[in-house]
Amino acid sequence: MAVGESMEILSFVMLASATIAGFLLKVRRMATRFHEFVERNPHAVFEIVDGRVKAVNAIGCQMTGYALRELQALHLAELIAPEEIARTRNAVSRANSQVVEFETAILHKDGARIEWKAKAFPLNPSRPELGFTLLATDSTGQKRMEQELQASRDQLRHIFSNFNLAIWTYEESSKQFRDVSSSVEKLFGYLPIDFYRDSQLWTSLIHVEDAPYILAKMSELKAGRGISLEYRIVTASGETKWVRDFTSPVHNERGELVRYQQLIQEITEIKQAEEKMRKMAYHDPLTNLPNRRLVRNSISFALAKAARQNKQVGFLLLDLDRFHTLNDALGHACGDILLQDVAVRLMEAVPNDYMVARLGGDEFCIVTTELEDGHQVVESVKRIRDEVSEPFLLRGLEVYTSLSMGIAIYPQDGKDFESLYKNADLAMFQIKEKGGDGYRFHTNKPFPAVGNPVGVETMLRKAILRNELRLHFQPKFEINTRNIVGMEALVRWEHQEFGMIPPSDFIPLAEQTGLIVPIGEWVLREACRQSKLWHGLGHTNIRVSVNVSMRHLEKENFLETVKQIIEETEIDPNLLELEVTESLLMNDVELIIFIFQQLKQIGVNISLDDFGTGYSSLSYLKRLPVDVLKIDRSFVKDLDVDPGDAAIVASIITMAKNLKLEVIAEGVETEEQLGILEKMGCQEVQGYLLSRPLPAVEFEKLLVQKEEREAR
Repeated sequence: MAVGESMEILSFVMLASATIAGFLLKVRRMATRFHEFVERNPHAVFEIVDGRVKAVNAIGCQMTGYALRELQALHLAELIAPEEIARTRNAVSRANSQVVEFETAILHKDGARIEWKAKAFPLNPSRPELGFTLLATDSTGQKRMEQELQASRDQLRHIFSNFNLAIWTYEESSKQFRDVSSSVEKLFGYLPIDFYRDSQLWTSLIHVEDAPYILAKMSELKAGRGISLEYRIVTASGETKWVRDFTSPVHNERGELVRYQQLIQEITEIKQAEEKMRKMAYHDPLTNLPNRRLVRNSISFALAKAARQNKQVGFLLLDLDRFHTLNDALGHACGDILLQDVAVRLMEAVPNDYMVARLGGDEFCIVTTELEDGHQVVESVKRIRDEVSEPFLLRGLEVYTSLSMGIAIYPQDGKDFESLYKNADLAMFQIKEKGGDGYRFHTNKPFPAVGNPVGVETMLRKAILRNELRLHFQPKFEINTRNIVGMEALVRWEHQEFGMIPPSDFIPLAEQTGLIVPIGEWVLREACRQSKLWHGLGHTNIRVSVNVSMRHLEKENFLETVKQIIEETEIDPNLLELEVTESLLMNDVELIIFIFQQLKQIGVNISLDDFGTGYSSLSYLKRLPVDVLKIDRSFVKDLDVDPGDAAIVASIITMAKNLKLEVIAEGVETEEQLGILEKMGCQEVQGYLLSRPLPAVEFEKLLVQKEEREAR
């Protein structure tokens, strides 16, 4: 070989060597940069050849908990969670020749499960044998959040399904619904797509009577206020449902309404329950007529309207004659049917705008409105008498009854329920005392109770001399058996000119003038005399109670007077009960305790009246030799609607039992009150539900009926 050729070859070799060296240097530099890239990569990077880990960065070691040599000794499948192996193997089988993204889970060296989001790509798609690179990200936290979010969605979906909640968003600009929940089908009977297609669908489903108000309220959304509404909808099937609607507005930065979000819940069952409770609270369960509470509430509106229009209102109080006799003779079931039939006939006898109500027992009332003249009610009274005079068919028997009716007219006879009732009651009793079956207006001539106390005092003194005082007796009933176990003697004044005068018009004046002392002595003597007569007729074990005021207790001869009356009438002192109000304990307590002790020694029972309204100390109560606590009517009145009153009554009953005292509730007017008292363990009750105060003749009839019932 020539020297020249040799030099050329040498030059070529040197150039090639230099080129190769440069290339290798670039490769080394690229490898270094690649290694740095891999190590600095925030993802775990694995080089997988033939299914085994050939190389891995520090993040990969940290993520798996294994050292490099430990990982290089493992097959990839040994890292994968068992339940994910099949799915992962299917994914990586394609990674030698193409890029594959997938999700899987591995098991950390300590056994903890780690969720992976992975991406695998081949090192050389044309040479699958070189394997692939795997980039993995720990998605455990994200996966947990997604699972929790899905669980929350499932829970909300479950809630919406169970509670009939419908949700949607309404875009104000496009007037279109979006994000309508599937639960709209259950609530409205329409699919979400129906709402997407018809932007007026929701408004068209609002009940025609509620729509004007609801659509007017929706205008408040523009002012930025959320609204909560209750209204009725009519579903696709024609069913009417009650819903509660919570609507929240969304505004842009300029304060313009962009959209609003609505959540609508069905509350039909709630509304039905509320209506049932309202019905129970304000209607008589036997006849379905309004009860005393509803009459009291409604009449105030009727009177206010009459005042504005310069009209009159009639208040008719009706009481069935001989009801107790029929009730005991035919049984309580027939008595209930009779009351129901009477209710129907009363409704048929009067115009639809008149209120017919059952106040309790056999007592009804009718409220007539917008009268030019109070005597217009006479036509209704005649129709009522005609209706009731027809026979009632009970157990195949034709039964006849009649009504005693008292009439009071607003405004001359009273300006509220209490005064109208009181005056109608007085007029009705005057009919009762004459044998019933009739009606009477309350006298228009006013009793001079206000403004002329001297004149009333003079008349009251003459009333004692003229024998114008009367006793009425209100039965006390044992709550479980409904048997009469006692009666309260109540004084009435039957004036020759003014008729029956209520106690509220003369008792306070009698207290002021001291006339209460001779009146009280007359009441005590007459009550003992009448009770002794009834005891002699076989009505034994019926205790009579008489009210005593502080004026009586302050008299030096009070004890002697009581002893003298007991001796005169020969009544068993154990069947005499003296009632004193709790407020008396604000006076000379030691004197009262002494007098009570003396009364107990002769066998007289002591009752603490109006209990709960005074301020008596429990220490005094423990010292007082009383036998009975009488719960004041103010707590009984709203017993079934006021939790506070119910708690007070329950406490009094419990306290009485602990002190081994009898307990009686007065003013019982509804079946609901009676039922609650019975459940609480109250022993005795009195009130208009069971019986009003009765003249002696009528009370004796009750006693006879009681004995006949017990004999059966």
